[in-house]
Amino acid sequence: MHEFEAFFWFRSKLDSRYSFDDEIEYGETRIKTEDGKICGRTTVRIGRNDPNLAREKAIKKLEELGLILTLIFEKGFTIEDVKVQHKPVIKNKGKNKKISLSLDVQIKPEVPIEKRYSKDKIKIKLKRLTNKIEKHKDFLRVIKWWSRGNLEEDDVDKFLNYFISFEMIASIKGYKSKYKDNWAKFFSEDYSITYKPDGKMTINQIRNKIMHEPGKEKEIAEKLACSYANGFGEEILRAIKKIIDN
Repeated sequence: MHEFEAFFWFRSKLDSRYSFDDEIEYGETRIKTEDGKICGRTTVRIGRNDPNLAREKAIKKLEELGLILTLIFEKGFTIEDVKVQHKPVIKNKGKNKKISLSLDVQIKPEVPIEKRYSKDKIKIKLKRLTNKIEKHKDFLRVIKWWSRGNLEEDDVDKFLNYFISFEMIASIKGYKSKYKDNWAKFFSEDYSITYKPDGKMTINQIRNKIMHEPGKEKEIAEKLACSYANGFGEEILRAIKKIIDN
């Protein structure tokens, strides 16, 4: 069995900087902050000396951590960089010991007001949310789409990413099968999501016009999407956290 140490950096929104008062232990993962970013290291084990496979396994492991961080800080997180290093292999050669090292380095990220967080509080939230996510594995993809929306700079694309997470939650909770064409209305009412941002056009009409209508109708829908995107994201995140907490 080959053990690799994976060093990682997460990317969040450009205006978000983080500072922990100490390193956080999270299973075999150690999380800290560096230059305002959340980073750290974790251990992965594979059956052969393959840095690329080790990196793939590390990324899969870290993706879930990124989604949990998204829930904790209410900001989108994505893996920006991972590098893996084979842990030292020590072999006895008579009186001598042979130490083998290997390193696979990926590109180091660029740096983007810094917020300070207590290690103990973050550790408690990590443990609580990890346990809750275990019962809601189907929500990982929902959070992933929400995170994409939160990181998106274009407000129309931000709205569309949020809408995908909105539709997925409604489907998971059975609204699409129960209420058919009215699923968005009933789901919005039950989870305090603004169904008609301008009092006239519904959120699914906005989405459909952006995707399928040419000309003026599309322009109007895009303007509504831009004005509502951030609020839509906040409402969806509250719905996600409410469902997971229950």
